[in-house]
Amino acid sequence: MVTAQMTTATKRPGIKSLNTSADCRRLLARSIKLYNSDEISESKLRTLAYTLEKLQKLIEADVNEARIAEIEKQLEILEKRN
Repeated sequence: MVTAQMTTATKRPGIKSLNTSADCRRLLARSIKLYNSDEISESKLRTLAYTLEKLQKLIEADVNEARIAEIEKQLEILEKRN
């Protein structure tokens, strides 16, 4: 499980884990709000955005692998019937 806490002088978004693409999108949205209110720097926002993009791709790859494995399992079942 991946955990994230964004440390700023004044705020910490309430994201406890980053296990789904939706978690990544929420943290990015919160980070943008913090940037727009001058609570984090552009550099920190860029770093978070880049890192979240990479994490989201890894999460999507895991989801796709699970889907492919399930499809392959169903195909094996069908082939055994025929």
